[in-house]
Amino acid sequence: DEEHDIALAGDYYWSPQSSVGLELSDAEGYDYGLRFQHFFTQSIAMKLNYTAAYDENVVGVGLTARF
Repeated sequence: DEEHDIALAGDYYWSPQSSVGLELSDAEGYDYGLRFQHFFTQSIAMKLNYTAAYDENVVGVGLTARF
C-alpha cells in the first residue's frame, strides 16, 4: 500500500565535519540504510551509503559540493 508508507531518517554528527546516519522505511517490506558523510573543506564532502531493500542491496559513493 504505497499510500501509507512511513520513512524515518536521522544523522549523528560526532564532529562538525563527520556524520553517520540511519534510514528506515516500510515501503515494499522493511528497508534500512546506513550513510556516512565527511567534509574535507567547508564546501566539499564525500558520501558513502548502503541500502538494504526488499529485493536488492545498494552501495553508493558520491561527492557533495555546496556554494
